[in-house]
Amino acid sequence: MSTLPQAHSGYFSAKDGTALFATWHASLVPARGCVLILPPFGEERKCAERLLVLSARALAAQGLGVLRFDW
Repeated sequence: MSTLPQAHSGYFSAKDGTALFATWHASLVPARGCVLILPPFGEERKCAERLLVLSARALAAQGLGVLRFDW
């Protein structure tokens, strides 16, 4: 049974005070880099969401920290 990297979701404040939502996929080992995933907008996002989540999990399992940003 494989262990999935932990994901932490929540809001953070932008420079202008706007609340933004993101999910951080923490690496299981000390991170050797980071990846920022910016999803497409609108209808395309619905089609891409599953692949983006699976990609973020796979990258985190390979030792990269991954931030999935929500517009």
